[in-house]
Amino acid sequence: MDYKEALEVLTSHYPSGDRNELKEAYNLAMLALQKQIPTSPIKNEWSPSECPSCGSKLSDFIGDGLYKDRINLKICECGQCLNWKK
Repeated sequence: MDYKEALEVLTSHYPSGDRNELKEAYNLAMLALQKQIPTSPIKNEWSPSECPSCGSKLSDFIGDGLYKDRINLKICECGQCLNWKK
């Protein structure tokens, strides 16, 4: 089972009713699993690339309106796995 499949199972078995502690545990588990699935950074022209989860800047300003992406960065500070190839 991979992260996506585990996330689908948790989503399909989400608790119903007033079980707030169980719902909170499910929400935390699903958030953690979502961050394990490599996601492409958000790229905008003439702006630094950003983490899709937290919005952190993933590029360094090199002058004259240009930014260099930190393509060696595989995991953001928030824990989101990054895929620069997509």
